[in-house]
Amino acid sequence: MKRSGDPEALIRCLTTGGVALMATDTLPGLHARIDTPAAVARIQALKGRDAGKPLLVLAASLEAAAPWLAERPARVDQYIRRCWPGPFTLVLKASAAASRAVTGGRGTLAVRVPQPPALREALLQVGVPIVSTSANAAGELPAPTLLEAAEAFGERVDLVSDLAWSPVSKTLPVPSTLVDLTLWPPVVLRPGEGIVPDWSDIR
Repeated sequence: MKRSGDPEALIRCLTTGGVALMATDTLPGLHARIDTPAAVARIQALKGRDAGKPLLVLAASLEAAAPWLAERPARVDQYIRRCWPGPFTLVLKASAAASRAVTGGRGTLAVRVPQPPALREALLQVGVPIVSTSANAAGELPAPTLLEAAEAFGERVDLVSDLAWSPVSKTLPVPSTLVDLTLWPPVVLRPGEGIVPDWSDIR
């Protein structure tokens, strides 16, 4: 198992098409560049996931995610700015650049811009968004800590990154809140981390 607490090692692993196991500001997970089909397929295989299930995407900013997203009404972008950076995964219509392996063939993309500045900087250095999925086999509960995730997947990924992006909490991390923005008003599909910003004043 290759482990490293060096941000450059993580960036190098991802930019060269590898699969990295790392913590995020919510749950730890398996990660690869969005534009590396072989690495994305490896993640699906590692989890034993149905190819019809979409993968979450982490991006450095809305602008970084834009090539993989369809055009949106102005009110949607206004609301996105209230949510990001933060623990909110937003379901948006995908552009043709988003592969079926990432969208699950649903025509949408679930994207999050994380809160920790260091994590956003690492994503910026990678150059494109990365796919992100919890570290667990299909049908099982997500590993809540990087240690448990490494025990399950450490020998089968290219790097286990020991970087901690957020301050240590006394409580275990929880998944991000999932919000569907293909509809208006937005629909909360899964409650999780954070308090969903208000949208009632957006027209």
